[in-house]
Amino acid sequence: MKAASLARRTRKRRPKALDLRALSRVLTTALTALEDDLLAATDPEEKRRAASVLAQVAGVYTKVISETDWQDELAKVKEELRDATTRLSRPTGTSQGPSSTRPN
Repeated sequence: MKAASLARRTRKRRPKALDLRALSRVLTTALTALEDDLLAATDPEEKRRAASVLAQVAGVYTKVISETDWQDELAKVKEELRDATTRLSRPTGTSQGPSSTRPN
C-alpha cells in the first residue's frame, strides 16, 4: 500500500463524537488549564492571548451547560408523557364510554 494512500485514509478518520456531559468535562479541564496559564503569564501579550482564549472557551462552556440543561428537561418531559400515556391506556374496570341510556 502506498504511503500517500495510507495517509489519506488516516486523515478521513474522525474522532468519536462526545456527548454533552463528556464535552462539559473536557471544557472544564481546559478552563482550569487556561486559568492557570493566565495567572502564570508574565508577558502582557501572553496574558492577552490567554484571556482571549479563556473567554472563548467559557462562552462555549456556557452554551454546552445550557444545552445539557435543556436535554435533562426534555428527558423529564418525555418520562412524564410516557407515564401519563401508560396511565391513560390502562383499563380501569369501569365502563369506558358514555352511558348508553339517553334522557327522555
